[in-house]
Amino acid sequence: MKPLKILIVEDDELTVELLTVTLQQAGHSVVGVARTLAEAVRISQQQPVDLALLDVHLPGSEDGIAIARMLMQQDRIPFLFITGQTGATTLKQLKALRPVGFLSKPFSPVDLIMQIDLAIERTPSLHAPSSLLPDHLLIPDDGRLIPVRQSDIVFAEARTNFTCLFVRNRKDPFVVTDNLKNIATRLTLPSFYRVSRSYVVNLQYLAYIEGNKLFLTSFDEGTANGPRPIPIPADTRPGLLKQLTVLRAR
Repeated sequence: MKPLKILIVEDDELTVELLTVTLQQAGHSVVGVARTLAEAVRISQQQPVDLALLDVHLPGSEDGIAIARMLMQQDRIPFLFITGQTGATTLKQLKALRPVGFLSKPFSPVDLIMQIDLAIERTPSLHAPSSLLPDHLLIPDDGRLIPVRQSDIVFAEARTNFTCLFVRNRKDPFVVTDNLKNIATRLTLPSFYRVSRSYVVNLQYLAYIEGNKLFLTSFDEGTANGPRPIPIPADTRPGLLKQLTVLRAR
């Protein structure tokens, strides 16, 4: 997840403290706290802002809606509204400004982080920078970094303190000193599926499913190896089948 530089526009000190502590614990940074439109403009002009958290109701004639319009027109900074009122009229006004999310008072740290995560998913500008080789992973191997197409990765297997990546047309797996959970976040093709705590498989190489085993096609050309069996936990099999188009036989 990309750490965000966040502007807080809020006049309640307790709310500011909760927002600041929660965001920092999640790895984000607070670039400033504003209570007026002028302060928000000053902060956004002085340093980069990825996301603004705006209290809808601020003291004085300026409110979060006015600040949202300014951010849209001048800086195109995405914003998330914080409000204690969720009436139909208020929500209609807020939705018209196309915020990346809403946070209703009172809120918990979990509510805040959930809204931030959803905002990141919905907003391309908040995504981590794209790789120059988006379809490849650079895998360490004997002092070198080898570019490997993700589509050539057949499956990943967790071992005690490392992960093995099995790649087509390669006899031995790549061994990387990272856990399978982290590896799975870097496998971006939709055909990758984590069948258990020990295996992530590329369903492009699916040969068949029999009982609680999934068989992958022989991926080492020039050998007589048969399909490779991968165990599927009983509680995982129904979820896997829901991701596939299964026809019924008589």
